[in-house]
Amino acid sequence: TEPFWVLHVNQQIEIGWQNLPPETVKVIIFRSASENGSFIRLLEQNQPVRTYYFIRIVDNTLGGSYYYKMELRSSANQVLETRGPLLLGPLSPQ
Repeated sequence: TEPFWVLHVNQQIEIGWQNLPPETVKVIIFRSASENGSFIRLLEQNQPVRTYYFIRIVDNTLGGSYYYKMELRSSANQVLETRGPLLLGPLSPQ
């Protein structure tokens, strides 16, 4: 039911969203080691699914804590909405 989420699933990072405004033509996901730090662009999705969507990634950050935020952009490249930042803690060893 959350509009934006980040969690660990099967040794991967799941990034998902739902219920995007109809004018959304691009989703950009950013990541930072600090809530107020400099966020780097992690991925970009053009013409995103607006109802419910997720992507799973694997990288070398599974053992660290990172903040994630999402920008929704219009066709004029204006920021419609920012969701997050959300903290994802380190993946626990199994």
